[in-house]
Amino acid sequence: MAANQADTDKHFAISKERCRLITVAEAHELLATTDEFALDFETTSLHPRDGEIRITSICNDEFHFIIDHRIGGTFKSLLPSLRGKTIWAFTSKFEIKWIDSWCQDDDYKNLVHVRDIDHLAKAKIGGHGSSLAKMCARDLGVILSKDLQNSGWNQDTLSEGQLDYAGFDSHVTWEILKYWETRMTDDEIDNAQFVFGDCVRAAIEMEETGMYLNHEHHETTVALWELKLATFERYLRKFTPTSVIANLGSDMQVGKFMAGVLDQKTMDAWPRTDKTKRMQFEGKYLRSVSRQFGYPFNRWLAALAGYKYYKKYLSTYGDTLLTKAFLSGKITSRFNIAQAITGRSSASAVNLQNIPRKWVVRFAFYAPPEGEDTMCLADYKGVEIRVLAEISGDEQLLHDAIYSDVHAGSAAAIYGLDIEYVLEVLNSNGEGKYANVYGMMKEYRTKAKAFTFQLLYGAGAGALSDILKCTYEEACDAINAWAARYPKAYGYRNIVFDGMTNDNGIIKLYDGRTIFVHKGDRTMPIAANYGVQGVAATVMYRAMYHVHKNFYEAGCDAVMAATVHDEVLCYARRDEAETAMQLQLDGMTQGWLDVFPNSNTDNLIDYAIGDSWAAKP
Repeated sequence: MAANQADTDKHFAISKERCRLITVAEAHELLATTDEFALDFETTSLHPRDGEIRITSICNDEFHFIIDHRIGGTFKSLLPSLRGKTIWAFTSKFEIKWIDSWCQDDDYKNLVHVRDIDHLAKAKIGGHGSSLAKMCARDLGVILSKDLQNSGWNQDTLSEGQLDYAGFDSHVTWEILKYWETRMTDDEIDNAQFVFGDCVRAAIEMEETGMYLNHEHHETTVALWELKLATFERYLRKFTPTSVIANLGSDMQVGKFMAGVLDQKTMDAWPRTDKTKRMQFEGKYLRSVSRQFGYPFNRWLAALAGYKYYKKYLSTYGDTLLTKAFLSGKITSRFNIAQAITGRSSASAVNLQNIPRKWVVRFAFYAPPEGEDTMCLADYKGVEIRVLAEISGDEQLLHDAIYSDVHAGSAAAIYGLDIEYVLEVLNSNGEGKYANVYGMMKEYRTKAKAFTFQLLYGAGAGALSDILKCTYEEACDAINAWAARYPKAYGYRNIVFDGMTNDNGIIKLYDGRTIFVHKGDRTMPIAANYGVQGVAATVMYRAMYHVHKNFYEAGCDAVMAATVHDEVLCYARRDEAETAMQLQLDGMTQGWLDVFPNSNTDNLIDYAIGDSWAAKP
């Protein structure tokens, strides 16, 4: 639906006519007659520690009112009428943060629960970046102006325009809820809360907690990155001076240079961005392509990959981390629920999701040794593969994921070896009679690991031949061998692809959510990827909910600091670390069981307690 002035004026007129300014006492009487409504706050600051809730706006089909808490009664006095109700907001993270500032001593089950209308859309059509203004435009055709959002809610007397603005937000929230209620079943609506909504308090806690940065160590790392960047740049400039490429960091300028060097067939096959269609220069792809060319262009491409790598991390995690840590004392990040179409979360401000897994980087995120806290670190072992085994019902893959080595199994299948022999060699650590073949077997396993993940996400024989460094025909044989060992896992993507094709682009996930895929994107890689990534995200959201709840209910002096893909990072008092670690493991295990009830949880989680993120390899 296109946003237009006519629909905007219609909705604004309805809101203005219905909405009235009342007291908390009057609100108690009205709320006693209903169980569900939309709620919106206008506050004097962005955080409860700095301000107050000035306006509460509430709307449903029976009534629509606003309370100015300076003249109509305190928000605390309104709380009893909010408990046990089904409350809708956009975004619930903001409202819950303010409400919980008044409810810190409540039992977890008695906290005021606020549902998020944005989660409904994300559970139905897939994750995406959103805002109330975007939802209004898309779902109601309403142009939502935010001009008065920061209009001085601390002044003694609010203007009529401010009161109208406050009332309109809860009106459109309620109308959007009704829009989605006509398009979703009750189970789908409840599932959106189950997957996305229950983890909101954990997300708030992570944003509040942040992570400490070891300044001295990170400064050393930044200096090393700068040295390596300069080395790659010097090599690139030997062949491409500034007169050829003025800015090596510009993808557009590098792409223009490539167009003059590469043949049309290579240019046509080069991956490009979805929006601008510019050439992509991911390091993995550059290194792969470099092997197709001779000297010196192959070395130039490899150097470009290194340059891009260090340029990215210096701009994202270099002095930026030092500055943020200096200003606030720690690294804080915004946790964005269901930002990716699969439902995966993202992090902004500082993107912790893309922090390199290298020890030298993760050691910088720490618990100061002289402090009272330590870090509790845990991650699901091979979560994507284990999720695939569960949703496809592939018993061999599940057995290998739990009790054996999936990548060794893949290597055995691909290279025609006996799995027991492969495991025996790998377990020897290169000692004794297997000393001469250990290195080769480790290389086989490494290639098989890359092969497996690429295969799971829909790669064809052409791309897989590059990973294995073999011919196209040999890659086809490897695919067939893998499929013979794990037939149901391999067949899963075909099932999803057929369902997506036959259901007008709808992918149905194991957890009950759905994702709409636009016609031009309905490919095998999408079918292979979305189902696995989506359910892995759900497992993590449920883990967040249970870990936070476990800490809260146990009264344990521990807090969640971050989640990164399949990892949960927490801080705990040193004298409570063992207790906190067990509560964290219990929460993550329950998160898995929420999605896969009665499943085998053996060897599900790796964990460690230590003074830095690098404590867990």
